[in-house]
Amino acid sequence: MGGSYSEAHHIIPLGNPHNGSDVAENIIVLCSNHHVMCDYGSIKLNYEEINQVRGHKLSPNSIAYHNETVCGELEIE
Repeated sequence: MGGSYSEAHHIIPLGNPHNGSDVAENIIVLCSNHHVMCDYGSIKLNYEEINQVRGHKLSPNSIAYHNETVCGELEIE
């Protein structure tokens, strides 16, 4: 108890309707709370503020898709 815990999140979700790819550029490591928030599109990601480790480059296109499409599904007109 009290140890660190994290989860891998597919920025563009796998399967229909998004059909994201299972590649490193489409995966971000998050705490479990932020993972759920991203799954539901309740938070947007800021590429410039994400701490990227050497050798793991995120796709700006994946981030844009998440922000425009996944988060956009929640918008009520």
